Amino acid sequence: VLPLSIGPAQFSIAFTKEGDELRSRSLYPCGFMPLRGSMGDAATGTRTIAAAPGLRLTMNNAAAHNAGRIAALLATSPTPYTAVNARHGWFSGLAFAVADTTQPRVFAFVASDDARYGFVGHGYGIFDLSSGGGSVIRQSESNDGSADMIILTYGSPRTGEWLTEVFADWETHGAPHAHDYHVTALPADAPVPATDGEFIVGIPHWQLVFRAGTT
Repeated sequence: VLPLSIGPAQFSIAFTKEGDELRSRSLYPCGFMPLRGSMGDAATGTRTIAAAPGLRLTMNNAAAHNAGRIAALLATSPTPYTAVNARHGWFSGLAFAVADTTQPRVFAFVASDDARYGFVGHGYGIFDLSSGGGSVIRQSESNDGSADMIILTYGSPRTGEWLTEVFADWETHGAPHAHDYHVTALPADAPVPATDGEFIVGIPHWQLVFRAGTT
């Protein structure tokens, strides 16, 4: 049983060893503070950066050099979009989508104390700096799933369009929660056949093959 970071999220996964593979028995969201200081390397450690007055970004050490560019982007006027029906369980679907993408996107938790950044409060930011754009998913004040999410898109609409596709695909597959997923961990050099409905996340020494549900 271990906490494992997948994209911007962490999951507690219980594995059973079967031959050279590890197969999950359960998978649930969890939250452990990532390693910091000398033990928190560029790949897994995080830091919180005062990127501009009234703006804080919590992000991976390896991406921290992008904080200034993200702050400049958030200082522009955003275009709001309502993500209808993307409610309970959406963060796990987004986490898997971010982990599975081949695009160089930067993820950051965003805290704003100034309305000049388009909102006051907290949100999940995904930025495609190569296209000069990004989006912040606003956390609802209500945790009961009764409110639609608001996505604020800054600069290029590319990230906002991608998020729309992610949520539509997630909903098409039944809007699975984190605990609906199963994962098989295979050695990094093991052959993995391409199968529809699965996706692979590579970590040092392992390939993680995810599938939602039993189909």
